[in-house]
Amino acid sequence: MVSFLEQLLVYTDILFFGVFLACGYYFLSHKKKLAMGLIFIVVAIGGAILVYQLKYTTFDEWNAEYFGAETTIRSISIHVNETTDEFPEELGRITIEDKEEIDRVLADLKGLKLKKVTDTGEPWKKYEVEFLVVNEKGNLLETNRLSYAVDQYYINDYQIISEQNHLSTIEELVESEEMEWKDNGKEKYKKR
Repeated sequence: MVSFLEQLLVYTDILFFGVFLACGYYFLSHKKKLAMGLIFIVVAIGGAILVYQLKYTTFDEWNAEYFGAETTIRSISIHVNETTDEFPEELGRITIEDKEEIDRVLADLKGLKLKKVTDTGEPWKKYEVEFLVVNEKGNLLETNRLSYAVDQYYINDYQIISEQNHLSTIEELVESEEMEWKDNGKEKYKKR
């Protein structure tokens, strides 16, 4: 499944290539210095637009392949991690199968504006949210586990740039009685 952005980028590249060739042919046959300057400007502007478009997305666009209209979300598992050590220590987990709770978690994440970054600080995040999703592909059902490392500022390798509180339902569920804590996990969680 090709997204609209990918299709747009294909046609944008073809357009820039055509303009590049036309300008190059015309100006190289008439004025070489002016031609090279214009070619450089067109390529630079096209490259800047392309890089800018690739850096920004939303949670919905990023995951459109997995969270469509025909998607069934069977469960969500939320793992709480202690991230102060070299490797994360799982403090506790909760698995939600209630459709209303699943919809609330998903609603918190939908619409998040994201920016692709190369450095997200710590390699481990406070929460790992894992969706078990089922999509119909032809006559088959395809099951996927989608895992997201989430904290207040990042989700996987994207910085969250929107102002919505994407952790509200997650934190509410973690504070609930259904949360299964490891040995002294609850105490460590509360100390943060």
